Amino acid sequence: MSLVPIPTERPPGVLGVWVGWRSVKALSKIASALSLLLYAATVVLWVGSCLTRMESRFASGGNRWMFVCAGGTLLLDNTPQIAWEADVRSELARVRRKLDEARLDWFSDAATPDSLSGGLEANERRPVGATTSSLVRLGTRMRGLEATSKNSRPVSVSFPLAVPCFAFAILPMVHLYRIHLRRRMMRANRCLKCSYSLTGNTSGICPECGAACKAADPAGVSPAAGN
Repeated sequence: MSLVPIPTERPPGVLGVWVGWRSVKALSKIASALSLLLYAATVVLWVGSCLTRMESRFASGGNRWMFVCAGGTLLLDNTPQIAWEADVRSELARVRRKLDEARLDWFSDAATPDSLSGGLEANERRPVGATTSSLVRLGTRMRGLEATSKNSRPVSVSFPLAVPCFAFAILPMVHLYRIHLRRRMMRANRCLKCSYSLTGNTSGICPECGAACKAADPAGVSPAAGN
């Protein structure tokens, strides 16, 4: 009865616990390509912001914000929220004034002895029902404005576009430098893994690290170089 040998190497995990060198290089190339695309987009945005002013407004969390890209800088502030709150406070003050006037009209029409006894002429009497309805309407309007009225502090955050532009350029520059270094080592006939000189090597294997390499032509190697 023959025993089946148990493998000693642990197979790669399903979730990518084991990552080979080829996978690392592939991920590095993908990251460099994405970084290069982001770098190009940032440069285009930088140049466009220097030529023209780009502005966008949006609402988030019940607040109004403004996003501005101009002069090579990104700016985020709550200027629309401050302006809207100022308009709300102005409208609230106007409604309060009208409510005070309506209350005076109500007291002058419905609570004076002359109006109760009919001392005023018919053309001088004011419609008490209309005054009451205006009081209710203005009171509802005032309560709604008071519920939405805020007093936010000005917030402004600026960020120069030069920072992400240089940050996104790091990975492509490193990748280009590695390509240049690889070609330089290949021209110098050195191992791409350990930089060992492969002059006269005909086996196709680096004697220093054991990595596969390009074998030299045996016909072009002298006996002294081969020994």
